[in-house]
Amino acid sequence: MSRVEFRNVSKTFDREEVIHDLNLEINSGELMVIVGPSGCGKSTLLRLICGLEHLTRGEVLIDNQSMFGINPARRGVAMVFQSYALYPHMSVADNMGFPLRMSGIAKAERAVRVDEAARVLRLEDFLDRMPRHLSGGQRQRVAIGRAIVRNPKVFLFDEPLSNLDAELRVQMRLEITSLHRQLAATMIYVTHDQVEAMTMADRIVVLREGRIEQVGTPAALYQHPGNLFVAGFIGSPRMNLLRAEVVSTSSSGIDIGLEGLEGRILTVPGFASLPAPGSRLTLGIRPEAFVPAQADTFCIDVDIKFCENLGGVMLLHAPDQPFGSIVIEARRTSSPGLGKATYAVDDSELHLFDENGLTLERC
Repeated sequence: MSRVEFRNVSKTFDREEVIHDLNLEINSGELMVIVGPSGCGKSTLLRLICGLEHLTRGEVLIDNQSMFGINPARRGVAMVFQSYALYPHMSVADNMGFPLRMSGIAKAERAVRVDEAARVLRLEDFLDRMPRHLSGGQRQRVAIGRAIVRNPKVFLFDEPLSNLDAELRVQMRLEITSLHRQLAATMIYVTHDQVEAMTMADRIVVLREGRIEQVGTPAALYQHPGNLFVAGFIGSPRMNLLRAEVVSTSSSGIDIGLEGLEGRILTVPGFASLPAPGSRLTLGIRPEAFVPAQADTFCIDVDIKFCENLGGVMLLHAPDQPFGSIVIEARRTSSPGLGKATYAVDDSELHLFDENGLTLERC
């Protein structure tokens, strides 16, 4: 197990800075997932760790040792790519043992390491097969096995499940998470899929345009997003972000009104700082925070245009409301169907963001 650290790391391509003065610590034995939209710099960070890209400024350290000037082969890292990159003319065993062969490891030891990795990945019955005779999930396990045999300090995964179908992605998520527990290894996993991030990570790094937006556990990022970007990115379906304005403030909380709902005031309690009346805010409501309308509660009228039936729950879509589009997660048995409906909101589940998109902290 090994600790990885970025210190004031910047990377420039053709005079365009794609990583901006980034600082990050990845704990020994941690499964850290770096998530963000395409082009935000996720894969570049992995390539900086393993030495496939050179730093413009700053340092990358593994076990407190700077990687400056150290050959990629000597860094003790192994990378699993989106492409399986298997040799089609080699068997599974030869593919897995190839990096050991290139390192001059004796044939007997290669066989021992390959057999051990095959046992961990449940590939014992496939060692003599050629890649063309394997399924996509089996090929990806072979690619992971090729990394395991090297006994690396750090595993790097660069969107390894992107080429798999939905069912295989779920299966491989579980297998990689189980592998992490079994090996107790440091793993850094890059994806643009926030569902992968939420289900696999010990901690998540949310990256945007080469800058860290927030770092935390999946639960912390879901329950306490630091800004509008994280709030909108983490969660499936995403958080509803509605246009609002401060009407007044008091010891009871912040009184806000939603755009287009004149005369209805929602009091949101428990905030450390109180914005001035007239301030523009964004009200964040998770889809599951809507509850059936009750007396003496703040209610929102919506016009449900279509429903997604997911079995146990339904996602009710009300696009183009005066205050913004809404998605409501409802139990299938309580769904009102299409058309006009009224829902209340659980004020303990509400989030407020200021005009700069930053979260207003609760007491």
